[in-house]
Amino acid sequence: MGAADALTSFVNQPYYHLKKAFNYCKIFLAIIMLSCATISISSCSSTKTIGFTCQERQIEIYVDDEYLGRDLVYYTVPKGREYIEVSCRDNGIEVFRRRISVNDSKGILIELQIPKNYKYSTKPF
Repeated sequence: MGAADALTSFVNQPYYHLKKAFNYCKIFLAIIMLSCATISISSCSSTKTIGFTCQERQIEIYVDDEYLGRDLVYYTVPKGREYIEVSCRDNGIEVFRRRISVNDSKGILIELQIPKNYKYSTKPF
């Protein structure tokens, strides 16, 4: 090894350590970004989807006064909500209404059972 090689090695040595340190910084930054992405994805997963079904096919299913459909419907609960209002209508006439706790529901299917000969009334008991 000549004097020129020793000088080149001496000059390039700090750059080698800088490159190595820079690569470690990139890896550390990637780990931090991946952690942040994981946290943000897990916070989005706190929304729930609840299914509602009714055996009587003519019954219209509403959640928070929004028509969802008949027979089998799914509703994604907005983040931060604790309760939803589920109602059922037969030819536009409300025959069933219930307030459901979202916290108690585990994202399952809820069967809405409309009592036979049920007449809905807004009058108090």
